[in-house]
Amino acid sequence: MARRLLAFTTAAALATLAAACSSSSPSTTPTAATTPSATTNAATTMTLTSTAFTDGGSIPTGYSCDGANTSPPLAWTGAPAATRAYAILMEDPDAPSGTFVHWVLYDLTSGSSLPPAVPATSTIATQGVNSAGKPGYTGPCPPLGSTHHYRFSIFALDAPTGLPAGAKASDVRSAIESHTLATATLTATFGH
Repeated sequence: MARRLLAFTTAAALATLAAACSSSSPSTTPTAATTPSATTNAATTMTLTSTAFTDGGSIPTGYSCDGANTSPPLAWTGAPAATRAYAILMEDPDAPSGTFVHWVLYDLTSGSSLPPAVPATSTIATQGVNSAGKPGYTGPCPPLGSTHHYRFSIFALDAPTGLPAGAKASDVRSAIESHTLATATLTATFGH
């Protein structure tokens, strides 16, 4: 009888202990509050496009030194929600003397596109100087008989740079280094 009572008491104590542990330990089953959603964890993919040419395509003559030498239309999607400004650089890494900067545009604070032919004195963004020492855009102009690649890069920033007009590409890169949330590139070719 004493053994039965001891076994019963031990079993009761173990049951009580098991119940206490299971009620105080966190549930291992995910709940709606703790299960991550696809939208909050999905990586933001920013894209840059142009209606004038495709990525890997050829830049039309009108946007080059052989034509009107005006900037092409650009559009972007997928910028992070925290974006407060954009910077755009256009560069030719194939230039004989090293990368030639064709366009430096920054502190664009609204919109998701640029129209064609943005003037150097545009009020929609601040513009720096290109490698020719001039403000605004200068189009592709590779040496005769050669084809170069032209890389348009957009940077989504958490704050405007505050740089004055006429900054160099290196100044803009330094200013945006710790403020870049996402980037996208569009590369096309031009030859004559």
